Amino acid sequence: RDSKKEMSEEEIKYTCGLALGNCEMRVVVIRRGEGERLPRTSELVASENGRRSTAAAIAYAASGEWLIGDAAESQYAKNAKGTLSQILCLIPRENDDLNGDALRARCLRTKQKVQVVSVEEAIDILRQDEESDEAKKDESKKLSSSVKKIKRTNKVEKKNYTKPEDENFSFSKTEWPAVVLEPCQGVRRVLTVEMAIYMVLNKLRKLVDDFCASGVARDGTEKNVSTLSVLSLPSDIFESDIARSIITAAAKKAHIYFMQIISDAASVLLAHGLDENKINATCFILDVDGSASRCDCFYLTNGGVATKLIQTHCSFDFCCTALTSKLEHFCANQILRRQKIDINDGGEKARRRLRLACASAAKILATTKPGQADIEAEALVDGIDCRVRVTKARYDDMCSDIYRQLGTLIDTALDDLEQVAPGSVRLICVGAGAKNDAILSIAERSLMTRGLLDESIQNNVNRRIDPEEAAAFGAAKQAGLIVFGLDPSRDTPATWLRTGKKGYTLRSSRLDSITSLGDAGLPHTTEKLAFVCLPTATTLDVETLRDLLQQQDDLITIAPRFVPLPYQTNINNINTSSGALLVVFSIKYDSAVRLPLAACQLPRTDVSLTICIDSHAKLTISILGDGGQEATSSNILLECSPPPISSS
Repeated sequence: RDSKKEMSEEEIKYTCGLALGNCEMRVVVIRRGEGERLPRTSELVASENGRRSTAAAIAYAASGEWLIGDAAESQYAKNAKGTLSQILCLIPRENDDLNGDALRARCLRTKQKVQVVSVEEAIDILRQDEESDEAKKDESKKLSSSVKKIKRTNKVEKKNYTKPEDENFSFSKTEWPAVVLEPCQGVRRVLTVEMAIYMVLNKLRKLVDDFCASGVARDGTEKNVSTLSVLSLPSDIFESDIARSIITAAAKKAHIYFMQIISDAASVLLAHGLDENKINATCFILDVDGSASRCDCFYLTNGGVATKLIQTHCSFDFCCTALTSKLEHFCANQILRRQKIDINDGGEKARRRLRLACASAAKILATTKPGQADIEAEALVDGIDCRVRVTKARYDDMCSDIYRQLGTLIDTALDDLEQVAPGSVRLICVGAGAKNDAILSIAERSLMTRGLLDESIQNNVNRRIDPEEAAAFGAAKQAGLIVFGLDPSRDTPATWLRTGKKGYTLRSSRLDSITSLGDAGLPHTTEKLAFVCLPTATTLDVETLRDLLQQQDDLITIAPRFVPLPYQTNINNINTSSGALLVVFSIKYDSAVRLPLAACQLPRTDVSLTICIDSHAKLTISILGDGGQEATSSNILLECSPPPISSS
């Protein structure tokens, strides 16, 4: 009977962009009201505490309760061994081992107090936890009749949307090392990467549902509809196929449907609207967050297509946490020397309080306006208040060695960039470090020294977006393009196709054909193709051709550099004198000229030229005249950059 029911369509009223960072998470929603055709502007979803971001932290309390987000971060000082303050360090990379050495190194670098266990140890602990949970379930069967009625209602809810809270975290298997959260002696819990990603995504989905007041049907039950979103990840995690597969599987359990997964660098380009400019530009993106710094470079064509030029350069030595640690170490020494107070006597709670005060002062000292900042901590140790005044000159001096590491990272990325795309670039700084004037000056100085920074282009960069929120707004913009279209007043919006008891299916014609940043994973050529008409009696060698090209003004470009493959173009009605020699050649990035790819003596004046480059960078050239095909050259292998990691 259900199979005979007609499938109905429901409009999608909202979509969102998620940005998972090492220290914080953000959600931006694009929605439209009842009867509205055009979607509203992007809105940032606040956390439960009213903050514009949610802490990427998970904790297991001594009472057996899971704490996620701001609640987990607020109790870190009391429960350091039971709190994981950076969940992305759990995500495995391509070269990780099963013994947990790589995960242990990441936890040590990010100063996590949790215990790391191997895969075998994690599975044994999970099996023990599962047996204890089954024993608790057997005891629960002996409860009173009133509790049994509540269980019956829970069984009804289980059929609709969510499982009971006790069953939400029943992950009994894992394929990667995990961490053990131990809030107190005798109480412990294993946190696997699958559990951590699921809990975080489920938390973000609830924030979106509460913000949009959605997910509840008219009869009071919850609808089996996934939250449509585009996910933005740091570049070093985005390039890992293992990481993307784990996140996708966890999102499915959390009822989140990722239409696309893109990198933070690509999200930044969308947030700044650089894909809408009808010009070709090279963008150098510097991302400095709380745990790492990354350098990426994209080439934007006039059609809004972004092509990655170099591999991501990542450094964990320079980050905002390293700057805060320098200031924290300086303040601890000053307090010990002046007030004879040792911070270690106050334990983890005193160190946590001093670290928060230093983080606030570091944000003040990062700008050029204030000349000093006061670091105040009340009742730091034994009820004694502590205060340290730091000038900006002293702060820059103590962080000079860290700034030099950033300069080395930028120079290494620019060395690779100059080999691929020499010329002016557009500098974009994002992350928490983008508000630091010293970091901006280092990046601009490195580009200006090489003559790569064009100030006329740099002044056009949109600076109205908060650099810490650019990735989330870019992901939301991409989600809006897929759901509502490039022109919402004309394009048909995406819909949910209801299929009876089976749930809902997404219907969108733009899911696979979206062009904005959609070709970022394709290979691209690094040679420019052009042709020129020469006199008949011309010797076709490299030196003669180079000399002639310097004197020729009628050089016609067929295919520019960085064209995503495959590529095809036609040039019709080439007017030349009868008997002229048409030569097709390529020019590399260092202005070197290859041997002629194709040459043909034209007996007629009107000819057409067809260029076809397949996905393997093989070139086929066809020269056609009025009487048919004049000349052809095929299977010419062009130079192309290695294809970047494509999104899921």
